[in-house]
Amino acid sequence: MPNQINMNKILVPLNLSSDYQHLLNYALSFAQKSRAEVTFIYVGSGWTVSQEKTTFVLDAQDALETYELVNNGKLRQRLAYVAELFLSQGFSYTVKMARGTWLGELTQETKDHVYDLVLVGTSVQQGIAKYISNAWISRLIGTVKAPVFLLPPKSPFNEIGHITYAVDLTDYDPGVVKQVKAIASLFDAKLTIAHVNIQEQASEAHEHYVTMLDQTISDTLDYPKVHYRFFDHKDPLSGIKKLVNINDSQILAMTNRKRFSWKELFSSQSLTRKMAKDLSVPVLAFRKQK
Repeated sequence: MPNQINMNKILVPLNLSSDYQHLLNYALSFAQKSRAEVTFIYVGSGWTVSQEKTTFVLDAQDALETYELVNNGKLRQRLAYVAELFLSQGFSYTVKMARGTWLGELTQETKDHVYDLVLVGTSVQQGIAKYISNAWISRLIGTVKAPVFLLPPKSPFNEIGHITYAVDLTDYDPGVVKQVKAIASLFDAKLTIAHVNIQEQASEAHEHYVTMLDQTISDTLDYPKVHYRFFDHKDPLSGIKKLVNINDSQILAMTNRKRFSWKELFSSQSLTRKMAKDLSVPVLAFRKQK
């Protein structure tokens, strides 16, 4: 099958506020398809993690001894669920514990080790907690090289059979298209390439648009289950959301823009953040490649 992805390592941050059961089901699904190694990481304070930093591999024999390193009862329950889910399927995995900030430790982890996918569960929070949570997720997407899989709160687990990639033909990235095709190929899933045009094209822009459209089709024709949707809509967010609902997609793939600034990070207009918030399906966010 074409476009096979070289997915060797997956990173899954454990968040006590997120809906982790469905996230773990997605992690297991990716691991089953790719045979990738899965690393779980939890970042906490001294009252949660009894050692400054420790790395260990869980199996049926040392699980109970390992849990003694964790002071938080809820985290122990989650580790027990990880063991039950993964070990029952014959998968081993690594668990890492660290004290510090979520963003700092996750960023450092992705610098120290190469990961091909990061799976993150988002949570329902209010006030400043919600603001901070969105901020570090946005920073994570803009920092790590690997695609970031964002699971909305209370989003159920679904087998991946259809991925919609919302492509911006004014900011086309063939490297991301290759990655999206590879992930679709992993699940033998239908792939819809969707572009929402929000305004009439000027003559110079129209020529560029047609060129990028030809390039998009050329770069995806080798995938047998690819489809194309190009349409006009006054609001790209509403247009993409409508398309995802109509064509029964299990994942929406998007790419960050070329620039990543603090102004964009904390703006309520950040398209990727708004999609992750408003959609009920997971968002697969790609960092703009240089």
